[in-house]
Amino acid sequence: MPHTTHDQLVTDGTMVEQNGESLDEALAKLPGLPTLPQTALEILALAKNPDAVADDYYQLISVDPALSMRVLKVVNSSFYGLSRQIDSIRQAIVLLGPNAVRNIAVASSMHKVFCAQRPGMCFDPQSLWTHSVAVATASRRIAVHAGFPEPETAFLAGLIHDVGMIAELQWDGPKFMTLLRMAADEPDTPFRELEARYFGGSHEEFGAALCRVWKLPEHLEAVAASHHRPEDGSDSHRILVGIVHVADVLAARSGIGYARTVESEDLEPELLGKLGLTPETVETIQEELPEGVSENRELFEV
Repeated sequence: MPHTTHDQLVTDGTMVEQNGESLDEALAKLPGLPTLPQTALEILALAKNPDAVADDYYQLISVDPALSMRVLKVVNSSFYGLSRQIDSIRQAIVLLGPNAVRNIAVASSMHKVFCAQRPGMCFDPQSLWTHSVAVATASRRIAVHAGFPEPETAFLAGLIHDVGMIAELQWDGPKFMTLLRMAADEPDTPFRELEARYFGGSHEEFGAALCRVWKLPEHLEAVAASHHRPEDGSDSHRILVGIVHVADVLAARSGIGYARTVESEDLEPELLGKLGLTPETVETIQEELPEGVSENRELFEV
């Protein structure tokens, strides 16, 4: 892929192509860009239909053996703590509800997105995936403590928060590798500052654009776009963005996976207060994180 076509300008905070294309348009045309499986795309579309019923989801999931197994694995996991084993896909869908089914469909696709083989790359995307699972795990636990109504949505938001890194890697692999080398050589330079130097924008911008290309829900795009700047998120998604931001910091503190993107391991007391988190709660979540990551990797790796 010729790299000369991928120089960016930043105008009014929006990354654009020099030839006038938006980042969304350019990403959509990018050869080899990871895509979501057709079943996941159909479930995402179905989730936007307020008249959809459980049987509509069953018709999609039941013909996808891998996703069917994943749904059963999740519904019978400690996520839900049900008193009996569920072995019916239809019953699992009813128990989980449409939002959880949507989240499982997307989450089950993410391991392949993060860990696809890219010849010639000396960067192991598995380390980024591990970090993302850690952020997802912490996000769900923070959501429960914060009284957020959909902890599974917080899990998925944590899982996709750094997906812009994968978009950058696919956009220009050699430039991405240079970025990582400079990030290692300049540990005190914020990662987004280095990204601006090499890509004209950040993984937050790339991630938000990829969410739009994939037609993911707006709240997931908001997390991808603002997880390092929770104060900048829209009011409707600020709590979720804040949850993922705290989870990102806790994963970095725990040293789980590639966390160089995290610019500070300090947490704003004001943000913790808004989420109803005490220092003791934060410490407990961090202490339990390694075990939770191990459990969740088993659930979502294929």
